[in-house]
Amino acid sequence: MDSHSPTYDYPSYELVNEFSLLIRFSEELDDEASDDIIRASNYAQQLLPGGLTDIIPSYTSLMIVFDPLVFPPETVKQKFQTAWPEIQQQPLAKKSDQTLIEIPTCYDPSVGPDLLVVAEQLQLSWQELVARHSSAHYRVYTLGFSPGFAFMGQLDSKLRIPRKLTPRTQVPAGSVAIADFQTAVYPRQSPGGWHLIGRTPLRLFTPDKQPPTLLQPGDRVRFTPIDLEQFSSLGGDLDGGWV
Repeated sequence: MDSHSPTYDYPSYELVNEFSLLIRFSEELDDEASDDIIRASNYAQQLLPGGLTDIIPSYTSLMIVFDPLVFPPETVKQKFQTAWPEIQQQPLAKKSDQTLIEIPTCYDPSVGPDLLVVAEQLQLSWQELVARHSSAHYRVYTLGFSPGFAFMGQLDSKLRIPRKLTPRTQVPAGSVAIADFQTAVYPRQSPGGWHLIGRTPLRLFTPDKQPPTLLQPGDRVRFTPIDLEQFSSLGGDLDGGWV
């Protein structure tokens, strides 16, 4: 860090405007900061009853959006600063405390169009790429981009590859992808610039369910290899679908 970069004692609190408080928990991605973000997110409703507008988590920070007519900005900042010792003691009530969420994944070029190319670029066999990707346990750090899109990490160092220079205009729902230090599943058809190495028949976003997203921040995930026949029998779409 250079001499002109800001330094923080964590957590730090910054009023971005009259209706937003930014709480920083770390400079770098780590599980402890992620846990604190979850705790503060869960506790926000208790601190701002009737005045909380939105909660926007990221890898290292949390944006609290509130109604300034209900809670003045300085009051919101003071509430979170005062409550921090209590927030730290909050239990993490999440399903990942009991189970590891398994995502059945078909690693096959017919549904993972970048599998062979990525393996060659990483100087791995495609079998080793699959073995490394499917043997790890990943943490869901945050949701974003589209409903149900979970940013998970961290990838094996040998699997790290920059995002595609030219994003696809269409990526099929269920596509399992990697980019940089992360992996993810596209929950519905959308554009995308990550490398597609497989596909799952599992639905990660179901609007009429509560909650509508299968994965939540803090969850632990593993990708379980299945073959094309299993993929099809579980309801997977064998059509290409990417552009």
